[in-house]
Amino acid sequence: MAFELAGKIGVRFVKLSVAFGVGGLFVYKFAPHIFPSQICKGFLQFPDQPLPESCHLKFKEVSEKLSFNNAEKIELFLNGGFYGISAGVTWLPNGAVVGVPRWYIFQNGEDVENSKLNFMNRAIKWNSELGQQMKESLVPTEDNIAFTLAHELAHLQRTDFKLCSALMAPSWLYATYKLAERTPRFAPRLTTIFDIILKLCICRLSYIGYRRANKELQQASERNADEVAARADISFAYGGVDLLSKRMALNRCLRALHGKTGKDYYTEQGDEVETFEHPHLSERLQMLETIINEHKAAGHV
Repeated sequence: MAFELAGKIGVRFVKLSVAFGVGGLFVYKFAPHIFPSQICKGFLQFPDQPLPESCHLKFKEVSEKLSFNNAEKIELFLNGGFYGISAGVTWLPNGAVVGVPRWYIFQNGEDVENSKLNFMNRAIKWNSELGQQMKESLVPTEDNIAFTLAHELAHLQRTDFKLCSALMAPSWLYATYKLAERTPRFAPRLTTIFDIILKLCICRLSYIGYRRANKELQQASERNADEVAARADISFAYGGVDLLSKRMALNRCLRALHGKTGKDYYTEQGDEVETFEHPHLSERLQMLETIINEHKAAGHV
């Protein structure tokens, strides 16, 4: 009797956990796009630093190049990361936001030195060869800014990627639960302990499958954004090549600064060893160079 009661309580607990998990994942995935200013901008905005007017002017130029509808419903802000970021949907009431990387405020090497950037709370010797290379990697060009803005606008144009990404996690969790729940139907002769082991194996395999599928979806979204930005104008493509080259150069510097453990984070070429959402920088760079060659073949200069 006690064992049966414990079993019923366990089943109910699992059902409630899955229900909360599905609902929580749905809210977690959708919330930044429904409330982009409050969540994305609110958490990621770099404090007490206005966005340069040049970025606003470049945004207007880029949005016209991409024939972007409702560009006036996009709010720009400065974020603390190396890459741009975006969230929201322009046809929803709260619109969308685009976060421009913090380092885009630097005009020259002196700005970089005065920015108080450091490596793991250690001062960087900017006059050293490594410091000079890092400074060169952190001074943006107008084409870098244009490519970044075009890349983020391309993300905002593809609401299908956002919808798939938001629905995938809760749907996958629910499907995994329903499959694990039905193990007695397709394996009725299993004892309780082996049935539990089978359920755990299903959950583990499902998690591995989800990570793989989600990674493919995120990287497909990034490739699409790169391609749309690069094909919009050859100058954007050049800006993307320069931007990725700078990031790879910076990664090589960081690899050296990390010392013996640097190889665990970055390759000799400058790719990140572990990457999830973005394809390897060298792969992205190769695609942009191919698009530049196509521009040239078409007579675009």
